[in-house]
Amino acid sequence: MKLRIILLALLIATGWLMSKTDYGRIDRYALEAPPQAEQSVEALARYLTAPAQNDTEKIRAIFRWITANITYDTQAYFTGSPHRSGDVLKDRTAVCDGFSTLFEQLGTAADLKIFKISGYAKGYNYRVGDHFSGPANHAWNAVQIDGRWQLIDATWGAGHMDESGRFVRNFDDYYFLTDPENLIYTHFPENKNWQLLPSKLSQDEFEALPYLKAAFFKNGLRLKNQDRGTIRCGDRLSVRLGNPEGAMLTARLLKDGREINERFTLVQDEGDDIAVHVHFPEKGTFTLRLFARGRHETGKYTWALDYRIEAAEAGESGSGFPLMFQSYQDRKARIIGPVEGLLSRGTSYTFDVIVPGALDVCLIQNGRWESMDQKPEDRFTKVLVPESGDLQIGARYSETTRYDILLKYEVK
Repeated sequence: MKLRIILLALLIATGWLMSKTDYGRIDRYALEAPPQAEQSVEALARYLTAPAQNDTEKIRAIFRWITANITYDTQAYFTGSPHRSGDVLKDRTAVCDGFSTLFEQLGTAADLKIFKISGYAKGYNYRVGDHFSGPANHAWNAVQIDGRWQLIDATWGAGHMDESGRFVRNFDDYYFLTDPENLIYTHFPENKNWQLLPSKLSQDEFEALPYLKAAFFKNGLRLKNQDRGTIRCGDRLSVRLGNPEGAMLTARLLKDGREINERFTLVQDEGDDIAVHVHFPEKGTFTLRLFARGRHETGKYTWALDYRIEAAEAGESGSGFPLMFQSYQDRKARIIGPVEGLLSRGTSYTFDVIVPGALDVCLIQNGRWESMDQKPEDRFTKVLVPESGDLQIGARYSETTRYDILLKYEVK
């Protein structure tokens, strides 16, 4: 047994044992392609596939080179002018048809089975509920590996257009051999067979799906109680998502493209699930937008999901939730009560929160600090009659750290 462990360690250390998804070696090789290898499709295909040990690595090398070297032609996109795919290798710019055509050309030159797919995609400026008609608006590829067709989108893997319409290069590995069960939320091929699904969706069914972006799947999220893109409700709504990997989520409510006061959404961690509660301040059509981040990641949250909400009723004036601070999300805290953000002066409330890992949790108002009673399983409670002004809940996680503010209520 000892010998087996030593041999395994040596294999890992020397790079002979690679994970199925570890493309570091082939990626570095593709990114270092010299100019003389880029003079023709045939020359580039020979260079990129030379060190590949199997068809997957050949396809990966082509994907990585294209995503790093071809820039999306935003001018052609906005003006509708054609960009001939034969010029892509020379000009290094293209719209999706050029990306997918070059991918097909390089793959064919490398004796791979490649197919270019045309269809509709929920891309730039898409809004949930939009109807697709007319010519296809996107192109991507299918590749055959070990007799099985798989899906690739080199255009979206290269980057995206920002709100001002500029191309932002941002390599996204998600679009390499994407699971067809996931890609169908954004890509609908003209030929339904290229959905690569056992049960094919109609266009109406595709258009009715919620808008799930790469970050949704990369963070292991799953739909639970709302699987359609448009939701009709009264003045309140709760959306539940499966969250087995413990991703961090934030929510925003938008109307006519503008963000509404953040007090109208509440994200609650519930173990392997996460619940998003919404109050609607008025009747009308809203967008509920969710952003996700890995449990141990730092930095910005990434846009993961959109729902279109048609609220038939308006909530009570001033209704909403307490204001949540970043520490509330980072610590996966949870409000049991009160969940309304506007409290009445002189009224008794039972404050009840779950704060994992906290040593002490306090109610803070007008310079006074009231420690909450600690219960089992990181639960803290306190009965209090608040005065006018803001009331905050803060938590301390060690003897030497300061209190982090979790929530803020408004008292009138």
